[in-house]
Amino acid sequence: MGRKKGKSSNPSTPSTTNRSTVKQETPGVGGLVQCHLCHKPMRRKNLKGHMEVHADKTIHCDEPQCDAVFSSAKALSRHKMTKHMDVSLRPFPCALCYKRFLNNSRLEAHMRTHTGVRDATCGLCFQSFYSKADLVRHMKGIHLNIRSFTCHLCNKGFFRKSHLKEHVSTVHVQMTADEDDDGAAQGSYQCRYCKESFPSRTTWLSHERSHSGTEEQRALCMICGKTFSRPSSLKKHLEKHNGPPS
Repeated sequence: MGRKKGKSSNPSTPSTTNRSTVKQETPGVGGLVQCHLCHKPMRRKNLKGHMEVHADKTIHCDEPQCDAVFSSAKALSRHKMTKHMDVSLRPFPCALCYKRFLNNSRLEAHMRTHTGVRDATCGLCFQSFYSKADLVRHMKGIHLNIRSFTCHLCNKGFFRKSHLKEHVSTVHVQMTADEDDDGAAQGSYQCRYCKESFPSRTTWLSHERSHSGTEEQRALCMICGKTFSRPSSLKKHLEKHNGPPS
C-alpha cells in the first residue's frame, strides 16, 4: 500500500513567489505600509494596485503640452479627469461655495472645511486633518522626510512644488544675475567637453551636466534601466514613476 501523499512543504510555489514581489514593503507609520520602491505610504490593500505605477509606462497623455506617461488606461483616465477636465464639468458641486469635485469622497473632505471637522489624525504627532489625503501628505513630508520635488541646480529637495518654485525664484534667479555680472567682468565660463562658453556659472554647470558619455559616473534608474549623467536628473526622472504627492 503506497504512502499517502501530503501537501508540498516547498514555500516557493508560484502564488507565494508572485505575492512576495508585491509585499516587500517596510513597516509603515500610523497603520500604513510603504512601497519598497518609492516609500510612498498607503493602506496595505492598495499596495498591489500601486505597484502598477512602477511598471513600464507606454501610454502617453495626448493633451497639448503634457508629457505625462502611464502604465494603464485607468491611470491615464484618472490623470485626465484630475488635470485636464474643465472644472465646470466636475459632477460633485459643493452646496455652500459651489466648488466642484471629481468624486464624492473629495466633496466630503471639502465639506469638512466648512464644518471644521478634522477626523483624520496622525498616529505619531496627533495632528488632525480634513482628509486622509492631507494626512498622507503630512506623513510623507514631516515623518518620512520624503521630498518629491528636487532643484535641478543645487539638488535640494522640497515637500511641495510651490516651495521649489519659491526657492528657485529667490535663490537661483538672484544668483544668476550676480554671476552674469561676474562673468562679464572676469570672462565667460567654458565647457570642458565641447569648449562652448557661457556668461554665468549656473548655465555653464547646467550645460556640462547635460553631456552624456563623459567620465562622470552615470546614475541608473532601478525601475526602467535608464541612465543619467547626474543624480538630480535621476531624481526628477523618478518623479515620473512615483507620481506627484497624493
